[in-house]
Amino acid sequence: MASLLVPFVLHSITIWRLVQHEYHTPNLAFRQWLRQHHSYFAVLFFLGSIRPDILCYLLDSQAFGWSLFICPLSLRTSRQLKVAGFISNLLHDLPQLCVSAYWLMQSGKEQKFTAIIQLTVLMAVCSAVSLLYSVATRLSTLLLATLASSSSPGGRQDGEVDQMLLEYMTAIRLHS
Repeated sequence: MASLLVPFVLHSITIWRLVQHEYHTPNLAFRQWLRQHHSYFAVLFFLGSIRPDILCYLLDSQAFGWSLFICPLSLRTSRQLKVAGFISNLLHDLPQLCVSAYWLMQSGKEQKFTAIIQLTVLMAVCSAVSLLYSVATRLSTLLLATLASSSSPGGRQDGEVDQMLLEYMTAIRLHS
């Protein structure tokens, strides 16, 4: 639980400080953007608290031409959000690696060989599942993009399909 709560709190503090810094610099475009999109900022802040690097990419994505996704962040703030995301990934993956190494060290000599084989097989299965998941998500994204570009498929409004595609792509970014 702490491995989820600590990064969440640290990311929240980091993002809050970066927003405050950006707001108090001569970046008038950011202030205007924040005033226009203050109602969506809470959702974006929560998303950034989970994965700051995704927040950075999303704010700079220019998705659907919406001004919400055209945020004029400074280069310094963009870099810091990306670094915070990298550190978050490192803090999540490093404890798993340490536990695996500890488990291998505690095994006896005859058990180490078996443990290494089991770990190798497990990693191969996880890689295959990850690859299949990646292929499935990309095919689903391609399907939704095709639906969005066609004219009102199945009676759906174009805006509904765009919204579904946006939500789906955001969810994919969160899971990656």
